Amino acid sequence: MPDPEELIRAQYEAERDREDALESARQMRRTAKTISEIKAENRDLHRAVDVLEEHLSVREALAKAIAKPPVVRLKKSRRGEAVIPIAVNSDEHYDETFTLENTGGINEQNPELAEQKVENYIRRLLKLLEREALASPIPYMVLPMLGDMISGELHPKSERDSPMTPTEATRFAYRLKRRIIDSLLAWDIPRILIPCVDGNHDRTTEKRTPGLNQRYSHAHDLYLRLADHYEEAGEKRVEFYIPQQDFATMEIFPGYTICITHGDSVKGGSGIGGLAPSLLRAVSRWRQAYPADLYLLGHHHQYWDLNTVCVNGCAVGYNPFAASLGLAPSPPMQLFTTVHTGRLSRATTCPIWVD
Repeated sequence: MPDPEELIRAQYEAERDREDALESARQMRRTAKTISEIKAENRDLHRAVDVLEEHLSVREALAKAIAKPPVVRLKKSRRGEAVIPIAVNSDEHYDETFTLENTGGINEQNPELAEQKVENYIRRLLKLLEREALASPIPYMVLPMLGDMISGELHPKSERDSPMTPTEATRFAYRLKRRIIDSLLAWDIPRILIPCVDGNHDRTTEKRTPGLNQRYSHAHDLYLRLADHYEEAGEKRVEFYIPQQDFATMEIFPGYTICITHGDSVKGGSGIGGLAPSLLRAVSRWRQAYPADLYLLGHHHQYWDLNTVCVNGCAVGYNPFAASLGLAPSPPMQLFTTVHTGRLSRATTCPIWVD
């Protein structure tokens, strides 16, 4: 007769063997699942790397393309000689916030008003383009961006009038610039040339870093994002020129060249004649390295037209900083001008009031 202890021991060992077999089977299934998951993850990673490498090659090609000015050619039109509109954008300070009390009842600004100013700018710019198109063909337009779209951290925090950080302000400015460009495209402009330089409020350093300014500029990053967006959208009507320098020259049609810069390299302007004497001296120096028919700059929040030199006003208008310096109030505006391709000369020139 079998020993009861032997039967119990045999039963226990059989049960243990069965549990071991089950655990081994479960382990094998887990291992197989893990291997399958690793293979799937590896495939996903390879696909992601391929996409990133493709995107990087596109960005590298884009960076090379936008570092060179667009090639422009004029086709003859039965309607006569063309005009090239130039709508200068600078010194918007979209993120600034101040009240009428801060400027003696003259001007106020906040993000909501900044958006309204952009809408006013778009509406009035399109009206000017429509009027010009009645008399002459417009093969393309130039939309120079000269920096200072944000307040940044140029001044100490106690002196800044922005509720946004520079990064937040840059995202806000990006959306508003998209709105301007998209509205021009919706108007069915054939082509938009956008040369860009950075400003002084855009920088992330306390002082300028000659030769490296663009690497430390929120504006430069914004320009690259805009160029990348329209490149990915396949929008061939938008062409950026974003050089790694503070001056950008571009032939806007054969025989006529413009030079753009932010303008903070021009010092002085408080004596007799205001900004004009120091500005003209500066331009005489610029001509040595950057010869052009027309120089465009901003920074000074003043509208000046000296024939071959134009200083853009500012979209933010009279602000507390200007009030603290006792400067003459200037209404929020941006410069609009056209160049007649037959006469090689500027024609219509006017401010676009944005308030």
